[in-house]
Amino acid sequence: MIYWFLWVIAHLLVRVLYRVSYSGGGNLPKRGPAIVCANHLGWWDPIIFALACRRRIYFLAKAELFDNKAFALLLRSIGAFPVRRGEPDRRAIEWALRVLKEGKVLGIFPEGTRDRTGTLRRAEPGVGLLVLHSGAPVVPGYFRGPYGFRKPVRLVIGKPVQIAVENDAAKTGAEKRQAAADAVMEAIAALGGRAEEYGRLVRAVPSRQPGG
Repeated sequence: MIYWFLWVIAHLLVRVLYRVSYSGGGNLPKRGPAIVCANHLGWWDPIIFALACRRRIYFLAKAELFDNKAFALLLRSIGAFPVRRGEPDRRAIEWALRVLKEGKVLGIFPEGTRDRTGTLRRAEPGVGLLVLHSGAPVVPGYFRGPYGFRKPVRLVIGKPVQIAVENDAAKTGAEKRQAAADAVMEAIAALGGRAEEYGRLVRAVPSRQPGG
């Protein structure tokens, strides 16, 4: 109940602060598990993604946001869960997989952090792990900003994609997770016409592989 109450409040607030537009909310499957993923410009991103959809989204959020007890209580009340960035977080992974097993919608930003300039970052392998272990379809989204008072913010949501990684015995588990994460980020970048740009990034930036 509190989620949808805050959904209405956020809808009104966002319309005052920004000139928001979004399309493709109907691409989110009406039932069953799904993972919504997008590039990350600012902390309003998960709120705007949630406003564009008519299903409740359970987001993974950086652990630092939960340092304030009052704000942590609010985040948990709307279904968010903390994740430690830059390292494997077993509790967050188990929570995310449980959300998907229950047929719910999980939200995650593959880049792991926001970049107000819109610069793309290499996807973290954690999203690849969730995709491969759950088998859930990925619903990509692309944000175009930048954020600023009464400035236009645009979200395009694409159709669900099923991410598959070639079963190559020569590849380690870490390499397969990174490949899946890159495929997710490529789908996101393609919505913004930046697939080639992300391909160049993959070739230039080493992947984060904490183990096989």
